[in-house]
Amino acid sequence: MVNYLKNIINFIIKRWLLIGIAIIAIAFFGWLIFGGSKPPIQYDKVQQGTVESIVSVTGQVKPAQNIDLAFEKGGRLKTLNVSVGDQVNEGEILASLDNSDIQAQLAQAQADVKSQQAILDSLIKGSRQEDINIAQLKLEQAKQNLDSYYSQALNVLNDAYSKANDAVRNQASPLFTNADTSNPQLTFLVSNSQTQIDLINQRILAGNDLTSWYASLQNVQANPTNDNIDSSLNQSLTYISDIRIFLSTALNAINYAVNLSSATVTAYQTSVSTGQTNVNTAATSINSQLQTITSQKLTVAQDQNQLDLTVSSSTPEAIQNQEGALAAAQANALYYRSQLDKTMVAAPFSGIITKVIPSVGDILTAGDPEISLIGSGNYQIETYIAESDIAKIKTGETADVTLDAYGPDVVFGAKVIKIDISATEVESVATYKTTLLFDKNDSRILPGLTANVDILSDRKDNVLYVPTRDIIEQGGQRYINIITDLKSNKTKQVEITTGLQGSDGRTEITSGANNGDMIISG
Repeated sequence: MVNYLKNIINFIIKRWLLIGIAIIAIAFFGWLIFGGSKPPIQYDKVQQGTVESIVSVTGQVKPAQNIDLAFEKGGRLKTLNVSVGDQVNEGEILASLDNSDIQAQLAQAQADVKSQQAILDSLIKGSRQEDINIAQLKLEQAKQNLDSYYSQALNVLNDAYSKANDAVRNQASPLFTNADTSNPQLTFLVSNSQTQIDLINQRILAGNDLTSWYASLQNVQANPTNDNIDSSLNQSLTYISDIRIFLSTALNAINYAVNLSSATVTAYQTSVSTGQTNVNTAATSINSQLQTITSQKLTVAQDQNQLDLTVSSSTPEAIQNQEGALAAAQANALYYRSQLDKTMVAAPFSGIITKVIPSVGDILTAGDPEISLIGSGNYQIETYIAESDIAKIKTGETADVTLDAYGPDVVFGAKVIKIDISATEVESVATYKTTLLFDKNDSRILPGLTANVDILSDRKDNVLYVPTRDIIEQGGQRYINIITDLKSNKTKQVEITTGLQGSDGRTEITSGANNGDMIISG
């Protein structure tokens, strides 16, 4: 029993001893943590200096001006005056189409302007008998020239008929038997049946055309009035068109021949091609004569009008009418001038050629880009700034730019020149296209390079500032903890007003603190 009581007493003593030791240990560690070893307080100071707000973005280098040039009219490229890399000046002609026909029309229109101006000047000055005599002589000469052109037309018609008749009835004669009947037959087999049928029908038509043409020429020879000659010239072109189709089909049929030797094929082709050449020459001669006659008719009409005006008194009505005629002539000349301009591509600004697609002789389509040009001015940077930063940026602000190609140590100057007012979605974020212009030309700046841009949106010098991390915000107010006693680390929370919050971790203090104040670091 005594031993049992001893065991109980020993157990109680040991248990309380352990509890006491635990209490002492907890108290010791608590003292270490909360009273015996406080961590040092971090300090900052209110300082005076510079606060900057910088918006950093990435963009791409673009030429200040960039354009793809195209012709307003289609046609065959006659001249190409530039190559890739060439420096060109504003207004310089880079390329042109074949425009000889328009140049001739423009020259005639400009001559008409001079003629109408001379008539107006004459009306204003008044008529003299010698002026009337001169106008009469000029008209008579124009009429004589017109009569001469009509006389020449008879020779042109006869020659054209002769060439067409030779092409059909001589050069193409080996291809047929019973050629000038209603049932001509080919002298060889053709593998394409439709071509054979077409050729036979066209031979019948060509023969009928030659017969009608000959009869028409006999009628014109018997009664060579200007109207008859005009009609015969125009009708001859219809006959020639039929004969051209016949000769073209004949060459096609020869290519499909199945029972001719190669020598015979060559002979047939040569003969028909000779006929084609002669008929084409005839068509050109008729067209040329028609144009000559038409132009001379206009000259006769103008000279007649000038004589009429010279003979008549220079009344206000006559002068007014002639002023209208002059204005119409000037408008006509401007029209042909504009048509001529459409056959040329000129540089709209000075720059460098970056692309040339066509070669001389190519057939070009209106509106297709053919030559690319970039401006020779300073390069630009295009970037997109998020809506959270766009309010910080305005035109005229400066920027430091580095290019990935040259690394961060090579810095170029630039400034903001344009900010789009409409937003652009970039990865579901509203952004605003912003354009910067490099301060200087530099051969290292090339289109397409990636640019890293730091835009200085605001800067304040000689202002009080604290690290932004030290500012406490409570209830819409801002505070800092100023140390009033360094030995005891006694502090006082002071309300402040702030200005510019910089991107460099500094915030401007406009009131509530003094330069040199020690504050608790946040």
